[in-house]
Amino acid sequence: MGDRQTPSSTGVGSPMTFNPAQVDSGHDVVRASREEWELLLARDREGMSSYERIEMEQDVEGRNRLAGISPSVTTKMGMKNLRRELLRMRQEYETAHSQLNKEYPQPQTGNRNLAEVAPDGMQIEQSVEQCHSSTRIYNILTTESVIKDDEILLRFLLADRLNAKKAARRLVEYHSMTVELFGDSVLSRPIMLGDLNRQERKLLESGWIQLLLTRDATGRRIMTVDEAGAADPSNIQHKLKVFMYVFQVAAMDSDTQKMGLHLILHRLFNADSPTGTVDEDAWVVDANERQMFRRFFACAPVRCSTIHINTPSPDKWVRILPSVIQMLGTDERGRIRFHEGSITACHQEMEAYGVPAEWMPMTSTGRRKLNEHKLWLKMQKGREMAMQKGQNVEIVECPRLNDILLTKTRRASSHPGNQKLRQVLEDRYEERYVAHPMKKQSITSQVADQLEEKLQARFLVKNKESFWVPADRNIVLDKLGNSFRFVPRLKPKSDSTPSSPVKETMVFQASEADLKPAAKPSSGDKSYSSAEASSSQQDSSDSRAMSPGPGPTNSERPPF
Repeated sequence: MGDRQTPSSTGVGSPMTFNPAQVDSGHDVVRASREEWELLLARDREGMSSYERIEMEQDVEGRNRLAGISPSVTTKMGMKNLRRELLRMRQEYETAHSQLNKEYPQPQTGNRNLAEVAPDGMQIEQSVEQCHSSTRIYNILTTESVIKDDEILLRFLLADRLNAKKAARRLVEYHSMTVELFGDSVLSRPIMLGDLNRQERKLLESGWIQLLLTRDATGRRIMTVDEAGAADPSNIQHKLKVFMYVFQVAAMDSDTQKMGLHLILHRLFNADSPTGTVDEDAWVVDANERQMFRRFFACAPVRCSTIHINTPSPDKWVRILPSVIQMLGTDERGRIRFHEGSITACHQEMEAYGVPAEWMPMTSTGRRKLNEHKLWLKMQKGREMAMQKGQNVEIVECPRLNDILLTKTRRASSHPGNQKLRQVLEDRYEERYVAHPMKKQSITSQVADQLEEKLQARFLVKNKESFWVPADRNIVLDKLGNSFRFVPRLKPKSDSTPSSPVKETMVFQASEADLKPAAKPSSGDKSYSSAEASSSQQDSSDSRAMSPGPGPTNSERPPF
């Protein structure tokens, strides 16, 4: 079963022809076929420059040009342009706002005056809404905590890949939407769990949307949405508020700002019930919901670099595809990848995009996995509580690929940062082996500096609440010194050359079982020959010579 970028259209009834040019102009689409979907994508691509098309494809694959940048002349120039654009918008709205106050001074402004000046018979409600919207945007552009916060500005600048004009519009529209849903108080602070009501917290706790504590193979954060059984699916405002909260948390990660989110959608629009029956009413999303989600994706504080949509069969796309088309804009539609089949089959296809099936928060039977999601919620509560108390708590929500996890778990042993650590330990093993005891400590310190400076690695340990936190320097040196003693156990016994490519490959593929020290046979085991006993004693002696302190015991495992 291969990955499909376009869904099939075989199913009940024939699709209704639609004009792709009308999709983005508010016209409703009832049915869409595969051919019409391809026509729409072709029209979207024609509207892009060759550079924009290449950049989008690289973004989908996790090879975005922003991934490796650090604060530089490029970002500084982008920030300068963004501030200039916000100032221009502020001056425009300031002039319009001043003129509005002159024509309709408060509180005299009423429906009668608005009706008199409503152009072309515009409805009074629309005129009132336009006035409110103009005032809201003006308030945003005059809020210093928004327009003068470098962290917020950089977040939106990176979301639009350093395009200052797009970033300015995104920033204003996003904050306008947050004010509509949460009130003016969120202009001066982040959205918090306390801003969600009981129903919204219940929806969040259900695992309907999850921000995973792992990254894909390219380093992007992974977000999943599972519509099956979503609490109160009819209330779009509840969903949007939860969406905005989780996206805001994701946008706090600097790597996610650059690379975007890896979004995976399961059982979209609640169309796939656990019993396998089809609810025809669940296929159609009303116009208001489409408009609100389309607006949100266009102004989200972090872009979705890849969007995967998993569905059990191609038949279901006959009516679900139009809603997908109209809920996403031109930039998002080109990032969609469709997958059809069972949950297991779709999860296996995810592995081609750097997302191991075992990381997916859903079993093969469709049951949600909530253990890591509960830990994530616990992190947010702890972080927000510390923020309210004015405390600075260093919690690493999701380790980067270059980070080194100082823990004894299977996931840690296969973590890219830990694999790089093993390579560095091997490279410096012989040098440290023959060095004076005092020199050994210096080499260990050099290894730590090399990993931190050249690879931008962080050494992380888990605290008592199971949160990742930066490790103390003394703990790092102690762990690294202890790790050198296990280097011989990581080497293939048939290869005695330290720089052998074969050995290096095997080290990178070492599993947890390979990293465990071999259990010592009992004295009554006749197969334990005297030669093997002598070899074991020699290995133990070599280990003690490599590092101060006692050699590894039978119960010890490599500390990485």
